[in-house]
Amino acid sequence: MKKIVFLTGTRADFGKLKSLIQTTQDNSNYEVHIFATGMHLNAKYGLTSDEIYKAGFRNIYPFVNHTKEEHMDRALAKTIEGFSDYIEGINPDLIVVHGDRVEAMGGAIVGSLNNILVAHVEGGEISGTIDELIRHSISKLAHIHLVTNNNDIFINGKEVDTYTFQQDYYWLMGDNRHNSLDSRYWGFVPFDHVLGKPVMIWFSWDADAPTFKEKLKSIRWDRMFTTVGEDGEPVSYRYVALGLILLYFGISFFKKNKVE
Repeated sequence: MKKIVFLTGTRADFGKLKSLIQTTQDNSNYEVHIFATGMHLNAKYGLTSDEIYKAGFRNIYPFVNHTKEEHMDRALAKTIEGFSDYIEGINPDLIVVHGDRVEAMGGAIVGSLNNILVAHVEGGEISGTIDELIRHSISKLAHIHLVTNNNDIFINGKEVDTYTFQQDYYWLMGDNRHNSLDSRYWGFVPFDHVLGKPVMIWFSWDADAPTFKEKLKSIRWDRMFTTVGEDGEPVSYRYVALGLILLYFGISFFKKNKVE
C-alpha cells in the first residue's frame, strides 16, 4: 500500500486538493495522510482546519508554523522542521503540495532532500511577485508537475484539453470590500466550502461617485432591505425595517424620559 501525504496551508489549496484527497482515500491501494498547517491553524482566519475534519478525512496532523509576528522566512523554517519530523515517522511514498505558499515550499524542500517524490499542483504560472519565485522554486524541487501554460493545460508534461470539475466554484467577496480576506486572496471557492447564503441587501449606493454629496444622491432606495437569492421577484422590506428602526428609537426615548 502506497502512502501519500497532502500538505495544506490554506482553505484555498485545500479546496483544490480536496477531490484528489477523497479519491485516493477511497482507494484501498493508498494510505492517505494530511499535514494541516499555516492559516488552517490561525484563529485570525477562522481555524479552517475544522473544515478538513468535517470533510470526513482521516490521519490529519495539525501543525502550527506561525508566531504572533507574520514572517514568511520564520514560517518556512518552522514548516520544514515540523514536516521533517512528521514524515520521518510516516515514511511516505509521495508528497502532494499546491501553489506558491511557503508551506508548500517547505514540503517540497523536505521531500526532495529525503528522496521522496513530490507532486506540485498549479506550478508554472507567472505573477511577478514573490509568490512567483516561491512557485518556481517548488517546481524545481518537485518531481511530478500538474501545471498550466497560458491557455494550455499540462498534466505531468502531457497537454490535455478536457477536465471535469467535480463541483461548482464561486467568486466570493467579504462584507468589508476594502479590507477582507475573500476570493481576491483565496481564489475561487468550491461550493461545499460555502456556508450560508445571502438573504438581503441592506444598503446600496454608487461608491464611485466623485463627492459624498453625490454618493448620497446615488443611494438606491429601491434596493435597500430587498431580498436576494430566492426564487421569484425580490421582496422589499424597507418599510418594515424603517418601522422597526423608528420603534427602537421611540422605545429608547420613552425609557430615557421615564427614568429621568
